[in-house]
Amino acid sequence: MGRKKFTSVSFAAWLAATVTVLLLAGCAATAGNDAAIASWKGENIVQAIKRWGSPDERRMQGGLTAYSWVEGAEFTRAGVAQHFSQTSPSGLTVGTTTFTPAQTAYRGCTRTLYTDKDGKITTATWTGSACCEISSCSNWAKP
Repeated sequence: MGRKKFTSVSFAAWLAATVTVLLLAGCAATAGNDAAIASWKGENIVQAIKRWGSPDERRMQGGLTAYSWVEGAEFTRAGVAQHFSQTSPSGLTVGTTTFTPAQTAYRGCTRTLYTDKDGKITTATWTGSACCEISSCSNWAKP
């Protein structure tokens, strides 16, 4: 019977560990994001614009004005080489190398504040997969 030798961590194992860590970190970040953005409710939109700069988008939605700030970044994961070799009882070694190429993904974050006709913030929302990685979430809260 031959020996099996793995010379690198499999991509699937690395990916599973990474996803688990991100999910756990995401749960903690979500509560912080919610509290920070909700701190703007009741304030005038001018104050948020002073803090965050000009919004990327302004639109009317359901009788309210929506102001959105959009941030994003591309992240590239390095490629992974995985080598597997097996030696037969006669001493012959056969090997296979599998290469997973680098992967690039876009991750973004959108903060949106909704105001009434007087500019008072009535609702605050955020969506995205990397909000605290792209910009510091501590900058979201009202000073």
